[in-house]
Parts: sequence; structure tokens; C-alpha cells
Amino acid sequence: MTDIADLTTLFTGPLAPHAGKFLLAKDRPPQMAGTDILDPWKLSELIESFGARHYPGGDRRAIASIWSKAHFSILMPPYLILSLVYDRIANVGLDEIGLSFGVHGDTQHLHLPDTGKPAGNVGTHDRFAGLMDQHIAPLANTLNRISSISRNVIWSNAGNSFELTLSKIEKAIGKSRGVVQARELLAIRQLPNRKANPLAEPVRYLKNEDVDCRQRRVCCARYLIPALSLCSSCPLPRRPDERGSS
Repeated sequence: MTDIADLTTLFTGPLAPHAGKFLLAKDRPPQMAGTDILDPWKLSELIESFGARHYPGGDRRAIASIWSKAHFSILMPPYLILSLVYDRIANVGLDEIGLSFGVHGDTQHLHLPDTGKPAGNVGTHDRFAGLMDQHIAPLANTLNRISSISRNVIWSNAGNSFELTLSKIEKAIGKSRGVVQARELLAIRQLPNRKANPLAEPVRYLKNEDVDCRQRRVCCARYLIPALSLCSSCPLPRRPDERGSS
């Protein structure tokens, strides 16, 4: 599949729930450039609006983390569908895309410059380099700057969304070349530049009464908002008021 005129034809049938998360900028102009969310003032506005609507008075670190989880839930499914199902590399660098947000600061759409390019014989790191280096990394840095949330937490949120989406795709299509490379990315500790891989092993599967339990390696920090229960994959021990709950 070397030439695709638009994205709508790709997200049909069981993929339909992800239609519209990626749009072509030429068809639907964005509200702002992707790099605008690297402006601390603009990103703070989004986080504050999101927090005021969903978690008024909540810890800013937790709100920034939960906002990023919502953002990655828009980014990862269509990105990995294009990569692993259609063997295409989508251009999702913040310097290449546009963004649209809901009235409460939550990410609604990513506006892409084009439909990407065939992956061909690209290596594992190169397949995902744009996602990591030009989207997650600068976003994690800015979220850390405006809220003091650890970059490791943001990378863990991205990795959790990546792995969850990957597992669903792998179950549906088996071990395509892209799926194998995605698994390799999550398994390697060191990138080709000799730096630590921030997406390494975002989750673990632990045996609990012969059932595989999915557990994050790093907590998303939602415990900083006392009204929220821990998520089902949280690595922290449950609070006393949650024990015995599902």
C-alpha cells in the first residue's frame, strides 16, 4: 500500500472507533500547531481547564499525568494501526502536526500533514523514532516544567498506552513485522544512541491464581488525588478502603 489519498478509508469495520482521531490538516485545519503545546503558558491553560472540569483543586502533577494519558489514548491507537496493520510510518512529530482540543482542554484530534510513508525495511528504532523523539520527549519535558510531574511518569503513560494498543493489534493480526518490531522496542534497554530506552518494559504480566495480571512498572500518580481509586494496573498496594474491591 504505497499511496493513500486519505485516512478515512483505513479506519473502518473494527477499526472504526479510531476514525477521526487522525485527520489530514489540508481537510480539517487544526486549532493550533503541535509545537504550541510546548509553550508552557499554552499547555498550562489546557491542563488548568482540564483539571477545573474533572479534578477541581486536585494536585497539578496528577492532573498533568491524567491529561497526558488522555492525550496518548488519542495518539497511540491510530498511530499503531497505521504502523502495524498498514505498515506505514505516520508523521506525528509536534513540529509536523496540528492539534484540536475540547472545551475543557482534552485532546480531540491530531491533524497530520499527510498519510505517512511505507515502512519498507526500516529498523526498529527508526520506525518509532518520530513518535519518541519528536512527540513524547518534548511533551514530557514541557509537562515536567509546568507541573513538576516526573518525565518517567509521562513516558510510562505513553508506554502503557503503546503496549495496550499493541497487544490488541497483535491478538487481531498476529506477529507481523511491525508487531515484532514494536515488541522489540519495549524489550530493549538501550537505544542505538546508547541512551536508556524510556519505553522499556512499561508493563509486566504477573501470575495471580494462574491468571496473568497486567501491572504498570511506574505509577501514573493519580493517587495524588485522594478521591480517585487506583487504576487496575497500578503497581502500588491498594489503599485500605479499596481492598476487596474489583
